[in-house]
Amino acid sequence: MDSFLLQIIALILNISSIENYVDIDVLKWFIWLFTPIVVSDLIVITHTIAIISITFLLPVLIILLLYLSALIIFIYRHRQQLDLSAIKDAIERKHYWDGALHAVAVLWEAHGFLWYGYEVIGLENIPDEGPALLVYYHGAIPLDYYYLAAKCLLTKKRLIRAVGDHFLFRIPGLQSSLCCPNCNPFTHRLIGWKLMMEVLQVFPGSHNTCTTVLKGGDLLSIAPGGVREAQFGDERYRLMWGQRKGFARVAIEAQVPIIPVFTQNIREAFRSLSLGQTFFRRIYERIKLPIVPIYGGFPVKLTTIVGKPIQFDPTLSVDEVVDKTSFAIEELIRKNQRIPGSILKAMIDRFYSFPKEKETSFAIEELIRKNQRIPGSILKAMIDRFYSFPKEKEILCIILESRVVSPIRGPEMTTKIKLRALVMGTAIVMGLIGVMDVFHVLTVSFEKWCRDTPNSTHFLKI
Repeated sequence: MDSFLLQIIALILNISSIENYVDIDVLKWFIWLFTPIVVSDLIVITHTIAIISITFLLPVLIILLLYLSALIIFIYRHRQQLDLSAIKDAIERKHYWDGALHAVAVLWEAHGFLWYGYEVIGLENIPDEGPALLVYYHGAIPLDYYYLAAKCLLTKKRLIRAVGDHFLFRIPGLQSSLCCPNCNPFTHRLIGWKLMMEVLQVFPGSHNTCTTVLKGGDLLSIAPGGVREAQFGDERYRLMWGQRKGFARVAIEAQVPIIPVFTQNIREAFRSLSLGQTFFRRIYERIKLPIVPIYGGFPVKLTTIVGKPIQFDPTLSVDEVVDKTSFAIEELIRKNQRIPGSILKAMIDRFYSFPKEKETSFAIEELIRKNQRIPGSILKAMIDRFYSFPKEKEILCIILESRVVSPIRGPEMTTKIKLRALVMGTAIVMGLIGVMDVFHVLTVSFEKWCRDTPNSTHFLKI
């Protein structure tokens, strides 16, 4: 057996005799030591793959078939929304994409209903005609926009056009074809998702294109937080708009209302990886590309809340419009979202909600913020019997909130760093112990082999 393996090694290395290059005794010892390990590992791996295939793959296929069946049944039950006569009429008029959009909208609505129990509250706040600017909170993946656009197209027969982040249009072959929001997809030879972006009217968010769309009487949606909010937002649902005020300038110039939109549990459906946020944030600020891994697909309850329109007011400045819009979205978050978000409770929301818990927790936090000095002080608490510090309380609360909402610092991040350091230290110690055990086993086995082999006594001398 050993000689056969040596011949194979010589054949692989394309040499006539392997004895001229390596010590045969040492090589035979390595073969004797590692052959049982390799063979046993191959057997274990083969059996593991077979067990996983039988245990998990077949049930997954069955679940996919059941889900596909439910999808088809849902579409058939809502076949009146599919409106085959309208699709046929669009094809006859050579408006092919109208029929395609209608069919895709039914598919998206079916997926949202089955997987997320998707609902929309306040759809009547979106006008049946005329322009409006929809401003929404950006989740890790903007599923809520897809579902809301499908619902609006099927219910109000209106397409919500969208502003895509700039990184989408730096992809080679996409710049020229998506530069105009009113371009005809048939004039471009596009395939796959590029063609889909054309049909769904996703275009760069320049000031001129956005104003043109709104002045044309269409609906437009913008997420001011963009990729930064998608990648670095968390379950506390803080807005991360920075200094982005372009949407307010567009709304003022086009003289259109702004409609705030928020989707409950959107951060629980998909989440961005919280590990290494500081490192990824620094890279993102340099290259402006989404590099944070995303995980999820959890079947949580998604409910989109469309707020009351903020009507155009010529007396408001850009900063005032931004503040008014952000306050409206934060108010939607406060009233409808559990803070911090919980994936488990978000899934339970499909069957049972916790409205009192949301209101009670917020009420308690509001009472603490308004009436308690943070951090507390025994000395100042005794002085409060004779003199109070109302301004100091407010200032300290503001400072504390600014420290807590920071994505890099704060007590939560400190606790995470300590836990990670503890886990890494334990892993390093266990790894060193394992390496020492393996070295000890190899040493003992090598000495035993040398004692059993008559021609290998010179190794013991070495």
